[in-house]
Amino acid sequence: MEFVTSIFANNKLAIVAKNDDGEKLIQIEEDPKFSFYINNIENFVPSNHHDVPYIEFDKVNKISTKYSKLFETIAKELDSREKEKGISKDSKYENFYRSVGRSSMVKQLHKNPNIHASDMNVEDYYKAKFNKIHFKEGISNISKAYLDIEVDTFKEGRFVSE
Repeated sequence: MEFVTSIFANNKLAIVAKNDDGEKLIQIEEDPKFSFYINNIENFVPSNHHDVPYIEFDKVNKISTKYSKLFETIAKELDSREKEKGISKDSKYENFYRSVGRSSMVKQLHKNPNIHASDMNVEDYYKAKFNKIHFKEGISNISKAYLDIEVDTFKEGRFVSE
């Protein structure tokens, strides 16, 4: 089984794959759903807090929404938790979302330390889901692999393998 292509346009997603017999599989999602994670109320931090590079799975809540409503949903969830935590009394994120619309400024919501996995490409998200359904035996016929390891050894004064 191999992926042929995927296209996301006009709130529709199409994924095309070909099985080992050459038969094409096509999956079309209209206004696809998308899931991201937000810190639960006990682990919610102010938005000016440093980044949270890792958090345990039991300390977040999974939120699912239509991909077209992703930023609006993030804004509403952040406002709700800030109000519950007593950090803020107004709807600053929702007001921010409404004032700037879907501009690049809205993408700053992805950088909030309480939001996780919200900036994944929707095509990649659905390819992973498609993979779980159709590639139960694993991906076959890998023909190329690339590896890129960058090591900063300047401060070491020697090569790593020495």
